[in-house]
Amino acid sequence: MKKILIFIIFIFLSGCSGKKYLGSIESCPKVFFSKEDKIYIASNENEITFENIAYRAYINNFAFESKCYLEDNILSTTISLLFILEPNDDASIEVFLPYYIATINSNDELIDVDYYQALGKFRKDSDNLYFVETELTDTNAIKIKNIDSSSGKKNSLVIGFMLDDEKN
Repeated sequence: MKKILIFIIFIFLSGCSGKKYLGSIESCPKVFFSKEDKIYIASNENEITFENIAYRAYINNFAFESKCYLEDNILSTTISLLFILEPNDDASIEVFLPYYIATINSNDELIDVDYYQALGKFRKDSDNLYFVETELTDTNAIKIKNIDSSSGKKNSLVIGFMLDDEKN
């Protein structure tokens, strides 16, 4: 009877371990910033002019916050993006940055696009209470196809802002 009880406890404890199979560790994909969509301009007006720009945002840098894990040709990781925000005179404290992370193959063909938004607030200068240049980070878990089936080569990521015609 003791042997059966020990066996049941052993099965129970081994089934409840905190370890999860994450697949194999793989090199993370190359990341590029879109040349055309690297700057975001916001305005409090419908039509954007040089006089009514509220703030500008730049995609500055990225980092993989975790290792890249591969399972069934799907690469999973967490990516963190750094945005630099520059206020103008009529900037509001709230910041909204719509951006995308696109997966492309070795022939620069689009495979997939995921859309995100970074939300934040401008910092204020303690002396004169004006808004000052602010850093904003946004972190997201991503999953992409690792190897393109047509070329057999590793896919890459492209990051940029979602812009309409007036913000290009």
